[in-house]
Amino acid sequence: MKIGLRLGLAFGALIALMVIMTLVQVQRPEALDAHSKVLLSLQHRSQSAQVWAALVRLNASRALAMAISNGNPALSAHHTPLMTATSEKISELQKQFTEAVDSDEGKALLAAIGEKRKLYVAIRAEVMAKIKADDTASAQVLVNQKMVLAAHT
Repeated sequence: MKIGLRLGLAFGALIALMVIMTLVQVQRPEALDAHSKVLLSLQHRSQSAQVWAALVRLNASRALAMAISNGNPALSAHHTPLMTATSEKISELQKQFTEAVDSDEGKALLAAIGEKRKLYVAIRAEVMAKIKADDTASAQVLVNQKMVLAAHT
């Protein structure tokens, strides 16, 4: 085989490889776009969960402040509307987050969180009822023994 023919075949093989590489690169953006969408969705879920958790902690801190102060009227008047507005935002985020979770493990975790929240809300209601009944000593015992622990779990 002459050198010209060998060079022509090598050049042809090089062009064929370039065409194959170009075709592969044209297909990749579609796959990358799909992966990017999944990653953005997961990032959005993570941010929503962080905001949700922060708002829950904020309301728990407000409730603890009200309980520790034995229902101080000025503190309660200040915190109650803030807690109501925060609770609405929490409910909205929780609904969005619940709808976005599609795995069985995620649903199980949400159910566990829901059970812990129910326990906390029941303890908080019991503490507030004792404070309204002017049984502040029992209320403080509940705050120290149950409410603080439930608020941080």
